[in-house]
Amino acid sequence: MEEEKKKKKSLLSWHDVIKLSAAMIFGVTITVFLIEQCSSSNYQRYSRMETFENKIISSFEKKMVLSGIEVDSHRTFEGDTIGIFEKDGKFGYYHRKKKEIVIPAEYEDAQRFSEGLAGVMKEGRMGFINLKGETVIGFDFLYKEDKRDKSVFQYGYCAIANVDGKYGVIDLTGKWVVAPEYMDAIVCKDYAIVKVKDSFNMQIDYSGHIQNGHVVDKVDILWIEKADEYGNADFTKETKYCMYTVNGRCGLMDCKGNILTDPIYLSIQAIGEELFSARLLDELSYVIIDGKGNVVKN
Repeated sequence: MEEEKKKKKSLLSWHDVIKLSAAMIFGVTITVFLIEQCSSSNYQRYSRMETFENKIISSFEKKMVLSGIEVDSHRTFEGDTIGIFEKDGKFGYYHRKKKEIVIPAEYEDAQRFSEGLAGVMKEGRMGFINLKGETVIGFDFLYKEDKRDKSVFQYGYCAIANVDGKYGVIDLTGKWVVAPEYMDAIVCKDYAIVKVKDSFNMQIDYSGHIQNGHVVDKVDILWIEKADEYGNADFTKETKYCMYTVNGRCGLMDCKGNILTDPIYLSIQAIGEELFSARLLDELSYVIIDGKGNVVKN
């Protein structure tokens, strides 16, 4: 009996719920004890943070907990335990639940932690630190602000540029597993996609072997287009050719997968079963190409 009474006291009755609902409707303030009855109350109390006059304020407690710092919400994901803050133009890390600074603001730039490491910048170069603030991978990489959010570890690998600006992939020890020889790189689970200048993307595994030398982003079957009686486009017949896209540029291939031109056009449109209008990179000019990819010269 005593145990049942205790259980009843620890739970809200239907009458209490109705009363509280009515209180919410009529604008009566509900106190924090309701939140504390939830099993995840500690998470709720400490996870909702906001910045106000360069101070971290607890949304529930409404008091200053860390002063003189500014939270960088754009670089911190909602589920991250460790957040990034800025103070006097330098970046560091704080514990979002404990509200404690864990790594002082001593870096020119900072990225979020992923797989136990975070990219930080010193003297214009980028390296990686662990949660203790220790340098694990030296400052031997080029910092590129436009690529900042991409240079994080995924699946044990990170796409990053060397000091010459060439992209490759490193592992968690800083060893190059894909040599830095490319214009860009993207990490996937079992391989990387690398961008080769003025050519196709390539698929390379983490042993450095090329798996596919002609990776495309998209393939569209080309249809012959004619205008109907109202002037609207009417796709009347499917051709035996496709337009493939690589890095925003297009090329012609047949529907068997044979590449007929390099990706050197902005768009391709069928004007006959074996004839195509290809828009050039200057965005103004066009050429006519045939089913072999050759420019037709009159």
